Amino acid sequence: MEDIVFSEKDITEDFLEDILENYSTEGEWDEWDLIAWIREIQLLIVDHAARTTKVPLKDYIGNYFDDRPDLVEQPEFVHQQFNFANKQDVRPSQVTEWLKKGFFVVDDFLYPPSRDLHR
Repeated sequence: MEDIVFSEKDITEDFLEDILENYSTEGEWDEWDLIAWIREIQLLIVDHAARTTKVPLKDYIGNYFDDRPDLVEQPEFVHQQFNFANKQDVRPSQVTEWLKKGFFVVDDFLYPPSRDLHR
């Protein structure tokens, strides 16, 4: 997503040029204020997209639950899954079931697999 928002063809320069050509620039702001404002909007877009992106549960667990060094003798994902299960107050077997069924996470909420609907 960041690649799209912060692409080589950055809209900031085009937008600023359009503003300077078509609108009065008199007042309390300068073009650097406008650039900062546009950058802030771009960062908000990236943050929102990251939080609302459908993430497979396995990827979510791998990204956020790797802090059990006491279980290093077990395969890496097993201890991540164990840590995730503990944080959610469920048995590891429940997490295994969710993984097998293809559950995913959006904005820190767990969802069952979706189904395509036909019109």
